[in-house]
Amino acid sequence: MKKLIYIFILTFLWTNISNSDQTYLNLDEINLNKIIKNDVTNFPVYIGNTKNNKKKPINESLYQFTNLYSYIQLTPSAFIEPKKIHIDNKKYFAYSGCRYQSCSEKGLIWIDKEKKITVGLLLHYFFNSDIMNDDGDFLIFSKNLNDGSKLPDEFFAILKKWTSMIDRYDFNTKKSAPITPTKIRFINSKNEVSDITELFKNKIK
Repeated sequence: MKKLIYIFILTFLWTNISNSDQTYLNLDEINLNKIIKNDVTNFPVYIGNTKNNKKKPINESLYQFTNLYSYIQLTPSAFIEPKKIHIDNKKYFAYSGCRYQSCSEKGLIWIDKEKKITVGLLLHYFFNSDIMNDDGDFLIFSKNLNDGSKLPDEFFAILKKWTSMIDRYDFNTKKSAPITPTKIRFINSKNEVSDITELFKNKIK
């Protein structure tokens, strides 16, 4: 009986998502698994989500920080982040989420379906060291772009909307605080890391 109820719930969720006015591509057509595997770098970095400072592939961290696995499988934990971006129209796909049981660590994926550009972002508090930055940093990455200056304005429009909706946990005050990354790093198609803070800090305010 419980199994039948679970199947009914999943079917209900699938029907509502598939019939939404915003949805033009279903999950099989957009194939997020394939996109994350092929279009998001597997370059390993340490951002605080592993033990012993072990570096983890970025595409795996994106899964972890957005709960994309749950989203693709249509399980209830896909809806863990109450304030999130979810856009799926003819031109763009965007989805955000946070790490399970550590929601100050967040992720965003943005896809231009027409130009076939995929951009990912992680809000994190460590970067290749055990020194913690309480305010957090942005790590942006794209295998389709060689230069951070080429990041599309449409991506930053979604990013600005997202950061206006969410907050983070301030480890000093023990209260919620706005998203104010100290650094914005970009990893390009050659897995080269650059600091683009000065270039784009005004675009997310």
